[in-house]
Amino acid sequence: DPGPLSRSGYFLLDDSRSALRDKAADWVKPQREKDSQDWYLFIYGRDYSGMLSTLAKLIGPPPMVPRYVLGVWFGSRADYSADEWKLIAQRFREERIPVDVFVLDSLSWTNVVWAGYDWDPEQMPDPKEFFAWMHEHGIHTTLNEHYGPLSPQNDHNFEAIRKEMGLPADTKEIAHDLAN
Repeated sequence: DPGPLSRSGYFLLDDSRSALRDKAADWVKPQREKDSQDWYLFIYGRDYSGMLSTLAKLIGPPPMVPRYVLGVWFGSRADYSADEWKLIAQRFREERIPVDVFVLDSLSWTNVVWAGYDWDPEQMPDPKEFFAWMHEHGIHTTLNEHYGPLSPQNDHNFEAIRKEMGLPADTKEIAHDLAN
C-alpha cells in the first residue's frame, strides 16, 4: 500500500480492517463488522510536513522506543535452564560484553515447543525469581513464542481460557487470534 506522503498531494487511509483498541481493557477487540468503513482523506498538496503533523494529531506522535531496545540482544535456540541463562549473563559481564536483552526460546521456558503457556518446571522452576535476577543485573528478557492452537494437552489453563472466551464445552482447541 502507498504511504501517506505522495506527490499526488492526497492520501486515502482505509482503516476499516484494523482491530479496535478497547481503552477500558487496555487491549484490542476483534475487527469491526465486515460492512463498516473507516476512511480518512488527507488533502495536503505539497505541504508534506503539514500532512505528518495532521496525521500525528489523528493517531498521536510516533512512540520512541526504550534505549535498551536498540542495544545488544542475545538469544539461542539451545535448551538452556534458568541457571544456565544466569551463567551466560555472568560470562557476558566477565568478558565485558554489553548485553541488553535476552531472548528465551520456547525450548528454555515452556513444556510444549509450539503452543501453550505453561512453564517447564525443570527448565524454569521459579520464573518470578529468574526475571527478578535478570532485572537486578540490568538485563531485559523476552520470550520467543511459537504460537499455535491451544489444547488441553499443551496448556493447563485451557478450560479457563475456553470459558472466558465463551466457547462451547466440547471445544477441542482454540485457534490463535491476537485480537481475541
